[in-house]
Amino acid sequence: LGPQWQRWIHNRKKYFFMKHLFPLNPMRFILADATSPPNSHYDLHDHIKTGALDHIDAPPTDFVKEFIEGLTKRQKRSILTLIRDGLLTDESFLNVSTYTGPDRVQVSMKKVVDIISMREQNNLIAHNKKNIFLRLALMQHYSSACFEKMQKTDLNVSQLRNGRQKMSIWYTIAFALMTIGTLLSHVWSNATNYELMQSQLSVTIGILVIASIAIASLVYFVMYMVAFLFCCEHSLSKTGLKPFISEKQNTVIKHFSTIHQYEYRIIATKTLQFILLWYTMLLAVYAHENELNIYPALTCVLTNGFGLLLFARISHFFHACRNEGKILYAQ
Repeated sequence: LGPQWQRWIHNRKKYFFMKHLFPLNPMRFILADATSPPNSHYDLHDHIKTGALDHIDAPPTDFVKEFIEGLTKRQKRSILTLIRDGLLTDESFLNVSTYTGPDRVQVSMKKVVDIISMREQNNLIAHNKKNIFLRLALMQHYSSACFEKMQKTDLNVSQLRNGRQKMSIWYTIAFALMTIGTLLSHVWSNATNYELMQSQLSVTIGILVIASIAIASLVYFVMYMVAFLFCCEHSLSKTGLKPFISEKQNTVIKHFSTIHQYEYRIIATKTLQFILLWYTMLLAVYAHENELNIYPALTCVLTNGFGLLLFARISHFFHACRNEGKILYAQ
């Protein structure tokens, strides 16, 4: 006999054995309908399916729920991303890899989404009960996403946080503070060392003008990006993620919630940070060799260097947000 017939006979014996032990409800204790012959048609809308032959329309058992809730954040985000992109539908199944029985167990995507959604609702209720200061400390940005391809899947994952890229708000705050620190240390350096440098170098005013333009441009790019990040959805909302309605946005939020030519802005910001990093390092060496105040230059090196590291994480978050061509959207 082939493997399909052997599996059918095995399940049929198990069915009759359970029927004698539990005559009222034998299907409560097994996941397969052993009366289904090989190659028979089955309803793809069932929540749990075993093997290639057998199926059952039943609520998820504990081990299925534990398996789905035990998936890593990356696995959950990958599943929900595939649904969002229209690659998985309500007729798709997820294999339960932890099941150790003689056959495989598969769970419908509809049930997977329901379990993840219920888990998120419970987490949201528990999060809302926390102290406001703790919620502020744990505050996160959520990336935007496009859900047009999801409409034909008969599934809705638009309000599930597991399907979005997350980033702590402290990246944004630290990035803004590092940029402001770079600006202030530049002002401090010119206030203490400008007269001595002018007496030693004839091109001091030219260097000052170019450095000031570069830092002013960096501050403009950074502050616009920080405003964009605060327009993204966040974890302080007591109702979770909300559907995007552009008509309800005021003029200020509508302006800062989009970044035009975002790829060029990211490249320009990294380039300015890199150039200013080397400029301030050379300035620190010059100040040390000529007995000038070295601390403003060192402060500028540290703040700009940390800002460059933080922006690497922020730019990764930007690439996860919704974009249309060269325009990036916060929601």
